[in-house]
Amino acid sequence: MLHFGKLDTHIPEASIDTIRAAHPEVEIYSYDGAGHGFNRDVDASYNSEAAHLARERSLRFLKGNLAN
Repeated sequence: MLHFGKLDTHIPEASIDTIRAAHPEVEIYSYDGAGHGFNRDVDASYNSEAAHLARERSLRFLKGNLAN
């Protein structure tokens, strides 16, 4: 599972499209209004809505794919 911010200036949309094409089995999410550090809550790039959704998706993935 991969998470990207649509406003990321470090990882362009074309690169994300390349990853999607090369790995169709991987869940890839792009978040509107989010930049490169959207999950980093100590600076201005933090996007709480995108961070929350990415966390929920990641936790769901882990719960479904890790053995007890």
